[in-house]
Amino acid sequence: MNKPNGRGWNLNNLQFPPAIHLCVTDMHTTKGCAEQFIQDVKDVAKELIKQPNKKSEGSAALYGLSQMIPDRSIVTELAHCYLNAYYDTPNNVS
Repeated sequence: MNKPNGRGWNLNNLQFPPAIHLCVTDMHTTKGCAEQFIQDVKDVAKELIKQPNKKSEGSAALYGLSQMIPDRSIVTELAHCYLNAYYDTPNNVS
């Protein structure tokens, strides 16, 4: 669910059940905000429908994959490995 986030929205992935979470604040009550959100979701849905075989990337891929693994203990280990690799800073050897 990374595409709407690129349009200025902050949607969080949820797993059980598969869903998204949107925190609504006072800013979201401004005129036209709800309509813009709905339009952005429609636009993203159209983009996704046009590319049914496109693979998920980033955190969306991690969440989708980890939800499918029945042994939850493996998910924790994989998440640690992913985050360690993501934040690893390689040494520059001159």
